[in-house]
Amino acid sequence: MRAQRVLRRITRTVVAVTALAMAALPTGAQAASGTYTYVTPSGQSIQGQDPPSDTCIPLTGGAVHFSNDTTDTAFLYGSASCSGQWGELVGTGATWDAPTGAQALGVRFGSAPGAAAPPQQGAQPPTQGTQPPPSQGTQPPVGNQPPQASKNPVASNAMHSGAAREIRPGATTATAYKWWTWPDLKVGDCHQTGGYLRLYADGKLTFSARTWTDHTFSGDIWHARFQLKNSGGQTLFTTGTFDSPTMWASKQVDWTANGTFEPSVYAATATVTQWASC
Repeated sequence: MRAQRVLRRITRTVVAVTALAMAALPTGAQAASGTYTYVTPSGQSIQGQDPPSDTCIPLTGGAVHFSNDTTDTAFLYGSASCSGQWGELVGTGATWDAPTGAQALGVRFGSAPGAAAPPQQGAQPPTQGTQPPPSQGTQPPVGNQPPQASKNPVASNAMHSGAAREIRPGATTATAYKWWTWPDLKVGDCHQTGGYLRLYADGKLTFSARTWTDHTFSGDIWHARFQLKNSGGQTLFTTGTFDSPTMWASKQVDWTANGTFEPSVYAATATVTQWASC
């Protein structure tokens, strides 16, 4: 009899634990309908179906090409945890190709909390003393830290703009594009000259510039993000962040970044503001 009572208690405990585990599961997760496909650096093609929205999905093996055939916008990241500021937007029905030497390691559909919007004009810097002090002994040794972005981004409106058409490699018809250029910019010890942005009617963009730094111990990186605005100054779209190669003192770097934007705002885009940090 004692053995039977013990067995009944164990059975009740297992049932209770099972009920708790089931209650902890989500009752349902919103998903993006459709498929997405990415290609790894080794050429392997991997496809996903109906991915959950607002959830980080690691891109196993890395992605150098990404096709978004879901109902949600995709945000690509350089980390498998979808953390950090780096990101590329891939609209519904659009594709993305990684710049030379880069690859995406994570994707989110629907939203991208890690790709923070640029600060609003007129925003005040944090009051001194509001930030908690860093924990002692948690910082990596000097020289091992990655380049840090300036805490005071510079906003600069394009100096010149225009519209044109061109034949891109492999195309048989002319492609319309708008272009903007920037004057010389300076953020801390970093400089940019020859900034040149092209927005294509099909939602592709390219940005090229020459950048350099006057002084650095661990290498500096120029970070550029663009706000597309209409003729009334209203923001229509904000791009992801485009990073220069690591810069060292007195060595100028010429570089080009490729990305995408929402093609529906192409016609209404009249001005562009570059938010730059280093």
